[in-house]
Amino acid sequence: GGAKAKAKAPAAARVTAQGRAPMPPPEASEGGGSHEFKFGDEVEVAGAEAGYEGSWYLAEVVDAKDSAAVLVQYEALYQDDGSTPLTERIKPSRLRPTPPPPAADWLGALAGGAACELRHEDGWWEVNYLSSRTGEHGAIEYTVESTQYVAEHVVPAERLRPRWRGQGSKW
Repeated sequence: GGAKAKAKAPAAARVTAQGRAPMPPPEASEGGGSHEFKFGDEVEVAGAEAGYEGSWYLAEVVDAKDSAAVLVQYEALYQDDGSTPLTERIKPSRLRPTPPPPAADWLGALAGGAACELRHEDGWWEVNYLSSRTGEHGAIEYTVESTQYVAEHVVPAERLRPRWRGQGSKW
């Protein structure tokens, strides 16, 4: 898009353009295949511009009439004015349904090098798990690295999720 994206704190309660709560991820379909997105679907958009590769941003489908380029409105990216949500036409190949919630004990099963996603700058970024430790205040801190950006982060559990791989609408 032509406008620069600016992050803004997310709203407390989300409603779709239809004025209702966002739809949950679609159920897995028989046989996989490609997913067809429709108005009101909550999706994640793959970052494609330089410096955004390996990231995913939450958005809502606001127009799916053109199956070659779905119009989405981002949850936490805004036009230059800082208050108008950014909208963009996106090829369906850059969209995925929102992933399911992780199992409650998924962090306990992590091994070194495990693929995760880190909540960072209003998106989910692909990282690998390195280690965990008990921090100053007794909470467990997780060390992850982005091999793509040669960056290491020490973060709390709530900023991590498994790296999901979708195939059509199956996870």
